[in-house]
Order: sequence, then structure tokens, then C-alpha cells
Amino acid sequence: MTMGWKYAKPVKEKLLNLEEPGKPLPFDADRRLVEEITSKFDIATVAKSLQGKDEKEAQKALEELGKEVMKLTIELADNKYMDRTGQMVETVAKQTGISFPHRLGRYVELSLLGLRPTDRWNIAKATTKEL
Repeated sequence: MTMGWKYAKPVKEKLLNLEEPGKPLPFDADRRLVEEITSKFDIATVAKSLQGKDEKEAQKALEELGKEVMKLTIELADNKYMDRTGQMVETVAKQTGISFPHRLGRYVELSLLGLRPTDRWNIAKATTKEL
């Protein structure tokens, strides 16, 4: 069975070419990015600091933590530790004008790995309409 284009034919100028055909390209996140985030934000210390706080105080503290973690994650992921996945997300965003949910999803995944590097996570939905 062959796959056809339902609405349009591919535009040759927009098709991606492999830089080095046959060469495997790693899409894994750089382990040093995870280690750097983990070293700056110890989740056990955060959990202990929340003990005894009321719900509003805890929510405010967690919001601040989330902002700090995401800021560091974006800075590291887009500069110091840009990986193949990040390069492809940027390439596709430039070609299609669509960066959601791909860019956001990458940042969320990397920040979760940085805060909780031994946990396992399953992505349930990641579309342009829902994350």
C-alpha cells in the first residue's frame, strides 16, 4: 500500500534533506543538562521547605520554583546543550510556523527530567491543540 497526500503535494523546497545520509543522529538530551538542573534544584530540599506552610504559601513557592526551573531549562536547552531534537523543532517551526506544542513539550520534558531524573514519564497527548 502506498501513502498519498490527502490535501496537497509536497513542496520540494520545504522537504528536509539528511546532512549525512546513513549516519545515525542521536536525539537524546545531553545528560549534562539534566545534571546541571538537578544540581541547582534539589527536590527533597524543596519538599522539606514546604512542610508546615499553608496551601497559598506552598502554591506561591512552587510557582516560583517552576518559573526558575523553566527559565534555566530554556536557557540551557537553547544554548549550551542544544541537541538534535531542539535543532529539528526549530527547523520545523521555521518551515511551518508551528512551534506549539513541540517547543513547549521539549522544555517541559527536560525540566521534569532535571527535577526528577530517575522517574519515568509517559506523554499522553502532544498535538497542536492539546498538551
